[in-house]
Amino acid sequence: MRRMILAINVFLLLAATSAAMAGPLGAAFRHINRGYHRNQCWPQPFAYQDYQAAKAPFALMVNNGWRLQNVIGTHHYIPGSATLNEAGQRQIHWIITQAPQNRRTIFVEQGETRQQTEARLAAVRKIAEHLAVNGEGFDVQETHLPAQGTSGAYADRVNQGFGESIPPPRIPTTSGSFGAGTN
Repeated sequence: MRRMILAINVFLLLAATSAAMAGPLGAAFRHINRGYHRNQCWPQPFAYQDYQAAKAPFALMVNNGWRLQNVIGTHHYIPGSATLNEAGQRQIHWIITQAPQNRRTIFVEQGETRQQTEARLAAVRKIAEHLAVNGEGFDVQETHLPAQGTSGAYADRVNQGFGESIPPPRIPTTSGSFGAGTN
């Protein structure tokens, strides 16, 4: 008889436990269990998101740097026209042949008018198609960012002016007894 009462109690306990597991008590138990296992493996589930969040600004900086490097600006054109000068042609040649394959986008600085911008884009596409090797693809886009740098003629004038403004060398004259060897 004792065994029968024990068996009935175990059966009732299991039935009550399974009924409780389906209800709010079971949900609380599953929540505590999930929290425990999360705490045991703590940094791993969240490390990847932190790594990506820390790395994202650097990728943005690299992309912006390449965009600035590949800008064809106002100083790459003959003044008053949309014709590329030698520096502009060399810059396009470098972008198409030397830049990494995934960085061969040519950015064209916007002109003062829409017509000027379109003429600049057409001139860059024409030179790029002429310089392209083995039909390699390239992309030409306009950008609002100004190109950094200046024309070579202006830089040469600045350097020439600097050289011309240097006074001629002269030996200072001595006066009085300074350095005369007096006691």
